[in-house]
Amino acid sequence: MSTLIKKKIRLSDSFLGLKDNPQMELLVTVYNVNEGRNSGILSKCETLKEYASFISVVRQFVETEKNLNDAMKKAVIYSIDHGILINYLKKHSTEVINMLLTEWNTEKAIEIRSKEAWDDATKVSKTEDVTNLFDYGMSTEQISQALKLPMEQVQQYLQTR
Repeated sequence: MSTLIKKKIRLSDSFLGLKDNPQMELLVTVYNVNEGRNSGILSKCETLKEYASFISVVRQFVETEKNLNDAMKKAVIYSIDHGILINYLKKHSTEVINMLLTEWNTEKAIEIRSKEAWDDATKVSKTEDVTNLFDYGMSTEQISQALKLPMEQVQQYLQTR
């Protein structure tokens, strides 16, 4: 018997500045219905169980295929051949593939955007550190040693201030 896995999510957590004093709060319990999780829930709804199986198949093909579009198509074909969401996938396979491609591409875009934001924030922070130390009278060599940055990078930060 699998362990019931759930998570409580507050709407206010999605908005900066509202966590401390929301005018209205929405609390949602989200259950993990991936394969191997919450089997009690999945056993009560065959469609949900098949959906969990389908998503598992999609993940497997995404890992093994180089082309995302090919992975989605193969996952749909495999699922139909193995009795997973047959009727739905036969009627709506194009929409399903498009939705999955959008979802996977959105996740990748968010991941890239987050990394770029982190890199930008780190660069700003290092620029401020270099500038502050320079303003306090440290030499570029001392700053390079203190912050463990290459000398060229220290000089580049000082030029951009």
